[in-house]
Amino acid sequence: MLRWASVLVGALAVGVACYLMISVSFRWLFNDKKAAELGFIPRSRWERVFWVSTRRAGDQLLWLVTWNQRRAGTTLLARAGHPQWQVGQLYVVKVAVACIVGMFLALLQHSLVAWFDWGWINVTLVLVGGLVGYVYPNALLRSHVRRRQSSILKDLPAFLDLIVLGLESGLNLQASLQLALQYSRPGSLHAEWTRVLLDIRSGQPRGHALAQLAMRTDMPSIRQLVFAITQAELSGFSVGSIMRKLSDQHRRERLLRIEKLAMQAPVKMLFPMALCIFPCTFLVLAIPVAAQLLGL
Repeated sequence: MLRWASVLVGALAVGVACYLMISVSFRWLFNDKKAAELGFIPRSRWERVFWVSTRRAGDQLLWLVTWNQRRAGTTLLARAGHPQWQVGQLYVVKVAVACIVGMFLALLQHSLVAWFDWGWINVTLVLVGGLVGYVYPNALLRSHVRRRQSSILKDLPAFLDLIVLGLESGLNLQASLQLALQYSRPGSLHAEWTRVLLDIRSGQPRGHALAQLAMRTDMPSIRQLVFAITQAELSGFSVGSIMRKLSDQHRRERLLRIEKLAMQAPVKMLFPMALCIFPCTFLVLAIPVAAQLLGL
């Protein structure tokens, strides 16, 4: 008993010493100043360590990524709401997840089957697991893109109403946009329009900032809004009336989407009902009949 207690205390002492050494080293190597120079302010120490380490590793391995992959990765990160992340970091995470999943499957199979008893099925499972781990970060980012687009569509009519309110009260478009950002709820749409306002204040032309917004979101509603604002400014039409019509149109489209989802719900419920509920109902009805027929 005394031996196990001494081993436990020694292990705890070694663990605490390692933690202190690693934390001091990371604080010295990856401080907030170096992270700010790379364009990102982390919220915690471990986020700072993860972000800066993946950034440096991605810069070293970026030559393995083709230009098409860089363009596609940058677009995906921007649409997912992570413009501060680089393509190299994305591929470092993909390779790390693939290695972790592959090693986990290999160790799991080793616990069931010895290394020398492996066959082509075991190797195939490890390779397939690594491939799934490599593809998973992209799938996760695409799911973030869909959630952001859904949030933008949900907040867009109310946001346009606030802009129209500012325009009809005598403010210009930039002041109306600032008013709408002040009184709208935080979300994906709020973050995107905040970036547009910061781009305009930094000296970019309004048309260029709006075009970048349409490119980041990749949504027909935002492209239609940007095109309407641009054409209204070029032709001299009232931007407020156009935005009011767009707001009403987006509300009608939202109601149509809700009706579509409501009509799809019975069809989606058919398979779970046929798989889970109907067999139980048939068993409840069939057991008494079978008992009577068998004379039990």
